[in-house]
Amino acid sequence: MITYNKLKEKPRAFQSITGMSIAEFDGLYRKFVPVWVGAERERLSRPDRKQAIGGGRPYALKLKERLLMTVVWLRL
Repeated sequence: MITYNKLKEKPRAFQSITGMSIAEFDGLYRKFVPVWVGAERERLSRPDRKQAIGGGRPYALKLKERLLMTVVWLRL
């Protein structure tokens, strides 16, 4: 499985797979985190929610890996 930590060790491969440099991706990630946290808070606090906050299966991947996967998917 491709992870951010493995891929950042190979900058040319990172550029080829994502279409952006590691520094650009890190900048995108820094901008993405507060937006995602706000959207997740809003999603979890909606009034028609059936489960309590914390209910349900946790994410299998860290946020950085999910963003990386999204960038690669959009590039393809």
